[in-house]
Amino acid sequence: MSSDLGSQPIVACVDGLTPSLHAVRWAAAEALRRRVLLRLVHAQRPQPGHDSPVDEPQREQVWQHLWVAAAIAHETAPPVRLTVRKHPVDPVAGLLEESHTAGLVVMGAGGQSRFSGLPLGSTALALATGSRCPVVVVRDQPRESGPVVVGVTGSTVSDLAIGHAFDQAAARAETLIAVHAWRPKPADVDIAAAMGGAWTDIEAKQDQLLAQWLSGWQQRYPQVRVMRVLTTRRAARCLLDIGQSAQLVVVGCGGRSRGTGLVRGAVPRALMHRATVPVMIVRAGHGR
Repeated sequence: MSSDLGSQPIVACVDGLTPSLHAVRWAAAEALRRRVLLRLVHAQRPQPGHDSPVDEPQREQVWQHLWVAAAIAHETAPPVRLTVRKHPVDPVAGLLEESHTAGLVVMGAGGQSRFSGLPLGSTALALATGSRCPVVVVRDQPRESGPVVVGVTGSTVSDLAIGHAFDQAAARAETLIAVHAWRPKPADVDIAAAMGGAWTDIEAKQDQLLAQWLSGWQQRYPQVRVMRVLTTRRAARCLLDIGQSAQLVVVGCGGRSRGTGLVRGAVPRALMHRATVPVMIVRAGHGR
C-alpha cells in the first residue's frame, strides 16, 4: 500500500438505504487497505422548534441504522477499526465538518437523500464542491476486481485526480485507464481534410499530450500498468461506458478543461446520477 494514501479516517455516511450500505462496504474495504479508522456517520437537521433532530422512536432507528452498518463493515473487512457518530446538525454542514479530518467521505447514491431531503445529486455535489477531501459516491455492490478509470483534461484539478487514481490503482494492483475526451477545432479538421490522412497526426499530438500529463505520476508509480484512451465523444458518456467494468472512476470537479471547455461540474454530475460503479470526485485542494 502506498504511503501516499494517508492516515486520516474514512467517513461513510449512513442513512439506512441500500446504496448507503453499499457505500459502507466500499468504505470498509478502503479503510482496511489504508489501515485507517472507519467512521460511520449519521446526520440529520433538528426539527423546527426542537433541540433534537428526531423523536425517541426515530432516535432508536438511527442507532439501528448505525449498528447494521457497523455489522456490514465488520463482515466486509473483519479487522477494520471503526467508530460511529451522530450529528444533530444540517447534514451537508456536518459532513463538510467531518471532511476536515477525513481522507475520504463516502456516500450512497439514491433518489432522495435522508440526510438533507435534497436530491442525491444536489447533496453529493454540495459535498464534492465544498469537501476538504475527495468524495466517493457508491450506487451498487462494489466490485472486488477491475481497472481504475480516470478522466484527464490537462487542468490542475485533473492532475490531482490522476494522482488519486494512481494511488487507487497501486493499492488494488490494477490497471489504470486514462481517458482523454477532446474536441477537434474546426481549423484542425480543415487542415486534416486538406492534407488527406493528416488526422492521425492530430490524434498523435493529443496522445502525446495525454502521455505528458501522465508521465510524472507514472514515474512515481512505475508498478501501475497504464492504458491511454483518446475519444472525441462526450467525456461523461465515454467514462460511463468504459467504467462499466471498472472498480472505480475518478474525475476532477472545478475549473475548465484546456481542450474541451466543459462546464464546471457537468461530468461529475452526470457520473453521480448515472454511473453504476463508485465515482471519486476530486477538486482543487485535495492534493496528494
